[in-house]
Amino acid sequence: MREIFHRLKKNNLMSLSILLLLLLLLSVGVNIRFLYSSKAAEPSKIQLVSSTNSYMFLSPVTAQANDTERIRVSVFVLNERGIGVANQEVTLKHMPEVKTEAIQSVSDNYGRAIFDIYTQTPGNYSIEALVNNQTIGEAVSAVFK
Repeated sequence: MREIFHRLKKNNLMSLSILLLLLLLLSVGVNIRFLYSSKAAEPSKIQLVSSTNSYMFLSPVTAQANDTERIRVSVFVLNERGIGVANQEVTLKHMPEVKTEAIQSVSDNYGRAIFDIYTQTPGNYSIEALVNNQTIGEAVSAVFK
């Protein structure tokens, strides 16, 4: 009788181990799928750019007006679900005194486009981002001293 009980206990332990291993593998598979599906929407799928969800920011906000110090402008082109939209041509709208250097003017897999701005004329300048001649996000202010 002890031998039968011992075999049943051993089989249950083996079954429990296999079940836990399968649950672990399933959990890892779901996490990997989530990570890969979190990228920007494919251009052939969702291409509608949301002007209210898209945004941009400056880093730093202030620089010297000496034609050498740059302010980095990062633009994120997003759809209405907040997912980045790839392969969108982004342009910046600003005063003619401000010069633009496009680091990456076409949005990447996360909807990100990158520019550097600079000037030799001190002032507070409003910067807007455009996609397909449509303003996206809110204007930001760059200060050159």
